[in-house]
Amino acid sequence: MTKQSFEEMMNLFDIKQPLTMESLKRAKKKLLLLHPDKNKVDTTEHYTFFRDVYEKLVKIYSYIHHETNEDVLKKDIDIDNTFKTFIEKNNIHPVKNKEKYLKHFNEMFENIYLKNEDEEYGHEEWLKTKGEYDLNDLEGSRKKLIEHNALIKIDIEGTNVFNNKYSDVKEAHINSIIGLDQDKLFKEKPKFNSVDEYKKHREMNKGNTMTKEDSLKQIEEEEKQQKMNAISLSYKYMEQEETMNKKKKEYVSKYLLISEF
Repeated sequence: MTKQSFEEMMNLFDIKQPLTMESLKRAKKKLLLLHPDKNKVDTTEHYTFFRDVYEKLVKIYSYIHHETNEDVLKKDIDIDNTFKTFIEKNNIHPVKNKEKYLKHFNEMFENIYLKNEDEEYGHEEWLKTKGEYDLNDLEGSRKKLIEHNALIKIDIEGTNVFNNKYSDVKEAHINSIIGLDQDKLFKEKPKFNSVDEYKKHREMNKGNTMTKEDSLKQIEEEEKQQKMNAISLSYKYMEQEETMNKKKKEYVSKYLLISEF
């Protein structure tokens, strides 16, 4: 199946925003009608394509509506044990075989570590930031590997969904209130020494005051935008998870099957 955008997947089942449980139920009914047991004319391949798209929509809905298990939202795939076994089986000492050891460590890192598209640093900067890999202490280095992302860690942390610098999903998935600096709001709020001053200020700014209808419309638009951001981040996370699982399988297959260089 080729990569689908969220809009394309929605259009495939004729689903309008927002994505709801009712719209998913309708989509499932359409999907079942395509099943080879019920549709003798259609092919299994056609049904499989629609089924895969439907399952992706269900995942997105789950992320947005808090129906995903915490174990799925925060997942560690420990590739470190596989790498350690491979190194030990082939007698690659971190110090005596430093070049060979680093060659395989770097290859593992580049192939497995999922770099965020918003990150401006690469492998070398990661090592400087997270701590040098100790070649004299394999066990200690392994712990650093586990602590500092070399094990493909998707750790969902809170962040502002409107800030493109971050790509985590927990803000879109859990947080629904954007924090306000109350002290700043208090300091910036106009102060008045008398009722007359307040009345003059109100008259001068009356033209800038939104009507109740405009305020409600603005709130509605902001909520709509926030939902769209949540959906976008959820879909992005889902794609990242699929890529991560694929890389993990490729990595494990390599280091479990190869016994010598």
